[in-house]
Amino acid sequence: MTLPRSIGAFASHRLNPVIRPIVLRLPGIGLLRHTGRISGRTYEIPMAGFRRYGTVTFALTYGPQADWVRNVVASGTCTFTDGSHLLTLVNPRLVHDPSRARFPRLFRFPLGLMRISDALIMDIQS
Repeated sequence: MTLPRSIGAFASHRLNPVIRPIVLRLPGIGLLRHTGRISGRTYEIPMAGFRRYGTVTFALTYGPQADWVRNVVASGTCTFTDGSHLLTLVNPRLVHDPSRARFPRLFRFPLGLMRISDALIMDIQS
C-alpha cells in the first residue's frame, strides 16, 4: 500500500516549498536532486535518506511508480545532500522488503502502519 497521489500532490505543491528552507537542519532528512526523464528539468524534493554500508535507502511512500523514482531509475543517478554532505548516488535498485529491515528501527513501525514495504537503494559514488 502507498500513500494516495492526492497527498503527494499536496506535499509537492504546498508542503515541500514551506519545509525546504529548514529541511537541511533536520536529522536524517535531506534534499534529493534528480532530472526529469522527459522534461530534462532539475527537481529537488525533501526526503528521508538512510545511510548504511555505502548505500542510501529511501522509503517509497508513494510507491515505485512515483515520478521521482522513475526519473532516478531512468537516469541511474541523483544527488542527495543532508546539509553537511553532498552525495552522488548511482546504481538505483528497487526492493520489496516486508520486514523493512533496511530501515532504522525507529522507522519500521510507522512504515508498517502505512504498509510501505518498497524501497529504493542507491550506492554512494566514491
